[in-house]
Amino acid sequence: MTMESNTEDQYVKSGDNITYTIHVRNSSTSQTSGLVIRDEIPSQLTVNRVTRDGEEVEFKTNQIEIQNDIPANGEMIITIEAVVDYSEARTDAETITNRAIASVYGEEIARTSDLNHIIEADVIDDNNGGSNGNNNNNGSDDEQNGNIANGEQMISGLAWYDANHNGKKDEEENALENIKVKLLNVNTNQLVKDSSGDVLEATTNENGMYVLDNISKGQYIAIFEYDKNQYSLTTYKAEGINETENSDVRVNELLIGDSRQEVTSTDIIQIDAQNVADINIGLIELQNFDLKLDKYVSRILVQNSAGTTTREYNNATTAKIELDAKQINGSNVIIEYNIVVTNVGEVAGYARNIVDYMPGDLEFSSELNKDWYEKGNVLYTTALGNDIINPGESRTVTLTLTKTMGEDNLVARNNAEIYEAYNDLGLEDSNSTPANKVSGENDMGSADVIVSIRTGGVVYMTIGVIITIILLTGIVTVIIVKRKNAKEEI
Repeated sequence: MTMESNTEDQYVKSGDNITYTIHVRNSSTSQTSGLVIRDEIPSQLTVNRVTRDGEEVEFKTNQIEIQNDIPANGEMIITIEAVVDYSEARTDAETITNRAIASVYGEEIARTSDLNHIIEADVIDDNNGGSNGNNNNNGSDDEQNGNIANGEQMISGLAWYDANHNGKKDEEENALENIKVKLLNVNTNQLVKDSSGDVLEATTNENGMYVLDNISKGQYIAIFEYDKNQYSLTTYKAEGINETENSDVRVNELLIGDSRQEVTSTDIIQIDAQNVADINIGLIELQNFDLKLDKYVSRILVQNSAGTTTREYNNATTAKIELDAKQINGSNVIIEYNIVVTNVGEVAGYARNIVDYMPGDLEFSSELNKDWYEKGNVLYTTALGNDIINPGESRTVTLTLTKTMGEDNLVARNNAEIYEAYNDLGLEDSNSTPANKVSGENDMGSADVIVSIRTGGVVYMTIGVIITIILLTGIVTVIIVKRKNAKEEI
């Protein structure tokens, strides 16, 4: 069973005609028995005519009930013609939803998807600019720059629970109520207010619908608020999904007033002479976002008067190297680190910024590290900022630090941390707080480097000494054997 409407646009106004057409098909091989089709038309409409397969049927007010069996592989078409009623109390836009239900002997067997319309407000023309009614001192400036909602357009949409995570509003998926929506004026970076000076706000109803009314011409961004301890965003504008059925919301950083805030919002919405519909938000159950950082020593180079020595390491968190006491003073030690970020969660994300807390014993060179910059003895890199890291994947960035040795040993612990993490769903890392310098969280990794002075001397042996040792060892062995044999003879 399906239902459609004659209105191409879901916006209607008082006096408009709406025709609902219900298609009911029996795809079984036997005739239905006890079939009843019920449709409770919204009270904001007046029903004028109902037909079944072209023949008029009786009805009582807005309660439509049709009993009719359908033959095998047969179809029934019901049309309901209605008109939108005028209401002086309708000072704001109003949403209406219609659905039809089929039952057999009282048991529901099918229902249509919800069909929504938005009725424009019924405003009496007072020859004074419509319904502005704002007499505060700042009214004229706010009205002129679009900060006050005193226009004639509307923005509407739907909030739903995307059970299968495909980014599409499927018929069987539930609408979500109590999702709040606000509007940001792109030109002023101010939240739009209503005629009373309060922030304009809409809330989704039991059918998931919301309406932002009286919008002036301009550019806006819709901002959505929901329980982030329960939900996260579904895929933003999923590929291949119709604009009327997809989700238009993702995480953005916006300037609101004088502060930058991370919000869940749309792209810019252009309002001209037409209403804008289907600005939707799809939510899924909260998922786990977790980026892990590991730090390793990959290589150490030593340069001195004896030449260059290279020592390679395989994912070492502790790297040791010894230098000759005669050469350590003035030796240049070059340490190469690999910093590896791994997505161990369920949501793809980005390591927008990584910080390295360089120990004071080491030195930084921008010539050796094109992707890094230094600020206050702390190092930063955004080299991975645009690389999406999917669950199970890793990304690596390298860092090279140096040390000119004196007469002392070098013991350096170097820590790195994810400074800023991001994902399109707006989730916080599940077990770490970026840039908080807390050891034990998996977004921080450390690697130790120990450069020490080689101690002890080298023992040189001549051939004669080696032979003597062998002979002595042999004699001792023989003596032990003889004493053992002698003991056995006794």
